[in-house]
Amino acid sequence: MSESLTEQQMHLKNAMHQQRIYISEVAKLESILEVRKEQVSKLGGIIEYLTTLKVELPQEELDGIPSVEEMLQSSTEETIPQ
Repeated sequence: MSESLTEQQMHLKNAMHQQRIYISEVAKLESILEVRKEQVSKLGGIIEYLTTLKVELPQEELDGIPSVEEMLQSSTEETIPQ
C-alpha cells in the first residue's frame, strides 16, 4: 500500500501536472499560430494581386478599418491574460 504524499510532494505533483497542461496548450496555440500566419500570407497575396489590377474600395468602405501597421502596433501593446 502506498504512503500518503507529503505537502511538498503534492505541490510537486500539482506543479508537474500544471506544466503538462501548459505545454499542451502552447503546442495547440503554436499550431493555430502557424495556420493563421499562412492565412495572413495568402490574404496578403490576394490583396496585392487585386491592387495590382487597380481594384480599389471607396473611402467610406475603408473608414474604421485599421491599417495593417495599426493592427500590428496595437497587438504589441496588448497584454496576454495570465
